[in-house]
Amino acid sequence: MIQMDMRRIRMLKLINRLRLFFDLPPIDYTPPVAVIELSVKDAGEFMPEGLRLIEITNIQKEVIDRTLTLEGNSKYTNYIENGKRRPTKFGITLDTLKVIKPNATASDIKKLTRIDAIGIYKDLYWEEGQVDKFPVYLQDIAFDGMVNHGVYGMAKVIQRSLNDLGNNLKVDGVIGSATLNALKSKDEKEIRNAILNRRERLYRGLRDWHKFGTGWLNRLKAVKEPPSYIV
Repeated sequence: MIQMDMRRIRMLKLINRLRLFFDLPPIDYTPPVAVIELSVKDAGEFMPEGLRLIEITNIQKEVIDRTLTLEGNSKYTNYIENGKRRPTKFGITLDTLKVIKPNATASDIKKLTRIDAIGIYKDLYWEEGQVDKFPVYLQDIAFDGMVNHGVYGMAKVIQRSLNDLGNNLKVDGVIGSATLNALKSKDEKEIRNAILNRRERLYRGLRDWHKFGTGWLNRLKAVKEPPSYIV
């Protein structure tokens, strides 16, 4: 667990608001992290050939572990969503697995291991979504949303959330410097709540809200509080 100096973070937020006023780039604060090496000797067939270790930080591991739990861990499901069957394990659907293995089938989903899932999550969501560039106190909620809504979809949620708080960003689903700078200038609780509110609005507009709405709202409740490394 990482204990963060929240007084330092609050001071940096105030400084960043002033810097943005004068068109200066914000100062970022990243807490110290330890690199964890996960052996993939028991991984399935979806890890890159020759790979023996997955290197993730303790922050990444805590955030990914929480999302894996919210996604049901190793439970295999094959429910119908929006009229289409979605074989899923560790929150990884067949469509997602086909990004890595175009000819994947439901049988391949069943073979996924936890290490496979961590590697896929890190590559397709954490790295693709540039989560390391987010303020550390928003990385968990950004990552969870990218897994649940897709990287592009969650980027638009974040941009709309910032506009709800007074920004005037182009909602293009691209996380660039304007979006990142706006995030760094916001109060932590205010922006988390704005993002959660936007995610709820998105859920309520989906065709399967009546079927999965309760579970979706429970997910939002679970990610409302920041993880343990933010004190």
